[in-house]
Amino acid sequence: MHFNTFLFRFGLNPDDFEPFISDPIQSDTGFIYYLDQDHSKIPCPFCKSDNIGIKGYYRKDINCSDSVHVTDTVKVKMIRYKCKCCNKTFNKPLHGIKKYASISNLSIKTICLDFHLYKSFDQISKKHHISKTEVIRIFDEHIPSPKRLPLPEVLCIDEFHFSSKSNEKYCVILVNWQTKEIIDIIRNRKLPYLREYFSQIDDKELKKVKYFVSDLYDGYRTIHKEFFSKSHHIADFYHITIQLSRALNVLRTQVMKQLNPSSIEYKFMKKYWSYFISRSSFIPSSKIFKTKSNQEAPFFDLFIKCVKLNDILWNGYDCLQDLFSFQKDQFFSDAVKHFEWLSNKLSLSSSQLLIDVAKTYSKWSIEIGNAYSFHPGYKNISNAIAESTNNKIKTIIKDAYGFSCFERFRKRALLLLRH
Repeated sequence: MHFNTFLFRFGLNPDDFEPFISDPIQSDTGFIYYLDQDHSKIPCPFCKSDNIGIKGYYRKDINCSDSVHVTDTVKVKMIRYKCKCCNKTFNKPLHGIKKYASISNLSIKTICLDFHLYKSFDQISKKHHISKTEVIRIFDEHIPSPKRLPLPEVLCIDEFHFSSKSNEKYCVILVNWQTKEIIDIIRNRKLPYLREYFSQIDDKELKKVKYFVSDLYDGYRTIHKEFFSKSHHIADFYHITIQLSRALNVLRTQVMKQLNPSSIEYKFMKKYWSYFISRSSFIPSSKIFKTKSNQEAPFFDLFIKCVKLNDILWNGYDCLQDLFSFQKDQFFSDAVKHFEWLSNKLSLSSSQLLIDVAKTYSKWSIEIGNAYSFHPGYKNISNAIAESTNNKIKTIIKDAYGFSCFERFRKRALLLLRH
């Protein structure tokens, strides 16, 4: 390979070296090249004197990776100069690599490209045969921190578990419901952090938000009242349903534990627990349930028998089906009335679990009513896109075995999710 072509391939300047190259030595990861730095002298960078002498030599190793899983090393014989006027020592710089660095600029660019892929820092370090600490340093120095995107008309807000630290336990994501883009990640879901974040946003931008979508966390309701009071606060469908589903599943467990473990009802309720918190239309009508002890019964008939074993369980299941059957895109007043009726029905139960669900529905009646109301120009507004983004973020955290620095995590997550 021609001398200049070889150096240009690694992003180095041929003028910095003596025009001679020895035969490369093959290593486990690539090739090792031995070069000598150009012997031409330069003025002293301190006093500008030309009275320069050579003090000594030292070897500098440069990592030059330009392809997948291949890392070539250039070993350069560097010259250390000494000024005879001011007695200070200095080195002549090499173009294409920073001072004190051991990785060429071209290799750094190659590594930066890998930051846009779903790869952990550990995987990138093994690919380029450098330490994980060096990869993190390159990421911190060469990848700029992403800026917050403008607030949209439909703003989705949700949280995810980040670390065990009290000030970073649950982080918050902001997502654009229309474009499905992640707007930003906030360090903590606690009110002081949320207030500090939204108070830095201009009032004109805050007023652009028409719909504020969240789960049933009290902090989000407070933030909506303080910063997005002119928008409609919509409760997410999943979190509306899960309130009753979880209570019903606890009731199922309580009823099941009162049965004989060898009975067909006990085995049915344990195995097919999901049917007790799902739509009745999902229950197969022609299927036969069989046990290992040769007990059998029609699937649908056995389900009805089990759910009617307890009046409270039956009442909760009936309320859940009423919730599933209620159609979306209603008038706001009709939606609120329906949930007031459902809350009253649940509150008549002797179970504290169902009474607590009724209290939750009453407390969030406006937000739940907005969820089931008709909104011109928008259909099926929910927090599903934020929940989906949360799953991607959890994958990023899991692949990295966690992050110790929130700012580094935020930069990494936004880089991948916006790419």
